[in-house]
Amino acid sequence: MAISKIGKQKLRSLAAAGLVALIAAGATACSSLDGLRFTNDHRLTLLEPTASSTVTLPFTVSWRVRDFTPVKIGLGDPAQQPAPTPDAGYFAIFVDRAPMPPGQDLKSLVSDDSSCVSRPDCPTPGYLAGRDIFITDQTSYSVQSIQSTSATASHELSVVLLDSHGRRIGDSSWFVSVNVKGS
Repeated sequence: MAISKIGKQKLRSLAAAGLVALIAAGATACSSLDGLRFTNDHRLTLLEPTASSTVTLPFTVSWRVRDFTPVKIGLGDPAQQPAPTPDAGYFAIFVDRAPMPPGQDLKSLVSDDSSCVSRPDCPTPGYLAGRDIFITDQTSYSVQSIQSTSATASHELSVVLLDSHGRRIGDSSWFVSVNVKGS
């Protein structure tokens, strides 16, 4: 079937309009990605446990950090804490769960618990540990227990940076999968 010269022009116009619509739809869908950097962040290097290793409770998670200054954990009243910056704060370790979105604070992780949300001192480090979230201002943490029912289970550990007010800094996370005996 032969397409006339006018038919080819209409076909090209329709294809161009379709392409513009597709690009516009893609740009709209990507607007929810605002604030994400999508760059490699090399400030933190996980040292232990190593990927796919088998560890026994308790075990230590440790890392090396550069261009980031650990500061005292500041749970509670943000007015009592130093002003937040992207190069100072503390660390959160998440076991088998996703960290909070960039810019969200630790309180956002407990929005399903009205008894915690209503208290200014909540979440405490002990409360978070009960949810397999561990916070520290050191470059290592000894995990004493995790929530699991199997004798040996594979777990994913993620470490993120928090500012002095407990808000996640950027979109970077560092993770390792390990097998934990005695979970």
